[in-house]
Amino acid sequence: MRSMSRRGFLGLAAGGLLVACGSGSDGGSASGSGSGSAQGAASGDDRAAAALIAFFPQGIYVSGSTQRLPFGLADADAVPLSAGPELLEATIRSEDGKTLQTITAARHAEGLPRAYYPFELALADPGIYSLNAKVDGKELEAMFQLIAPGSLPFPGPGGTMPGFDTPTVADARGVDPLCTRPEPCPFHAMTLNEALATGRPVAYLVGTPAHCQTGICGPVLDLMVTEAERFADVVFVHAEVYADDAATVVAPAVAALGLDFEPLLFLIGADGVVRHRLDVIYDSVELRQKLEDLAA
Repeated sequence: MRSMSRRGFLGLAAGGLLVACGSGSDGGSASGSGSGSAQGAASGDDRAAAALIAFFPQGIYVSGSTQRLPFGLADADAVPLSAGPELLEATIRSEDGKTLQTITAARHAEGLPRAYYPFELALADPGIYSLNAKVDGKELEAMFQLIAPGSLPFPGPGGTMPGFDTPTVADARGVDPLCTRPEPCPFHAMTLNEALATGRPVAYLVGTPAHCQTGICGPVLDLMVTEAERFADVVFVHAEVYADDAATVVAPAVAALGLDFEPLLFLIGADGVVRHRLDVIYDSVELRQKLEDLAA
């Protein structure tokens, strides 16, 4: 691993995310069926993998507990690929280049225009690390940061979800439009506070289909609308990122959690404790698996 300052690393990581996840040539939502294997969303994408990219901003994962970090493959122009190996094996290295562990993640792309690999790992110490994988004979590397537990304003798995009166159809609380999905989603009937008070599991998504900087908020909300039909015992809530259609005023729901990225989905148990947090990207297969675990 090449040596660089923490400030230099974070600057590069933030810029890379915008390039990699922007509204590039992969377009909008893609439909598909099956188990999310190399076929389906992968068809027709024969570009070579030239880079590993982090589908998340730096500084949102903590040390000391298992974290879910979604990575993807990109071409030489940093445009994400929809194809890739079904399984991706990677090594985790410390900042000084020491190999710490080997992990594997399955490829996910069902219902999405790009593929990703949700690696789950637990590292004891905060710091800067690298994820390294060989794809088609090429050694690829992506760097990521873990911060100290308790450093984030929003909860992760194991943390208690704070309540908030999100906008609803009955009371938009100054947010207009209430939902920027072309056909507004049905997840604005009750506030997050009301959902948490039901004593049922809650799926709470913060994201804006119309103004999403990652170009993925629309597709993941569409997947949630579809999967909600399977999980009648789960309360689904959606909150927009902006309070106005010009995307100039941040919505109160975002400020309440101190968020600076989107989308993110909190899957909250009936006891108010976050079971899973799916950041930035998830496909229908992973969403269904996590909802099944939540509802069990």
